[in-house]
Amino acid sequence: MRLRLARCGWLGFGMQSMTQRLEESIYHSERASLIEEERQQSRLYDRGILTLTAGAFGLSFYMLQQIDEPKELWLIGVGWFGFGLSLFLTMTSFLTSQEAYRRQVEILDNRQECETVDCADESNPQSELTGRLNWGSLISFTISAAFLATFAFRNFI
Repeated sequence: MRLRLARCGWLGFGMQSMTQRLEESIYHSERASLIEEERQQSRLYDRGILTLTAGAFGLSFYMLQQIDEPKELWLIGVGWFGFGLSLFLTMTSFLTSQEAYRRQVEILDNRQECETVDCADESNPQSELTGRLNWGSLISFTISAAFLATFAFRNFI
């Protein structure tokens, strides 16, 4: 994809030579490619968070079985709560993402029917909410992993 864009003046990572506009067909083609790549990355992110969270739960249960008398059990409890929160936020983002896509189609349809761009309401709060949920899930996962690592450090070392 980068080679096709280079012919059009794309220098990469947000730096463009904008002496001329892209041809309409190239613009639409590249835009569609970028949107599809974003969808793919979103799917990979969601799958990764779910897999890592499930793995962390499994690892923590295994660690508990290996320890006769666990120290500072509250650390693993906080970790479990955070992993559960991460799962909840990720699953909720699936729903808000669906709503955001529906709203975006509605915006596109309204724009197509309007004579001017200003006539359509183009707000999409579900899209913004989905981004916030994903960030919350990542932060919750990271903090939970730190609590789990601290628990392991205190009990195995």
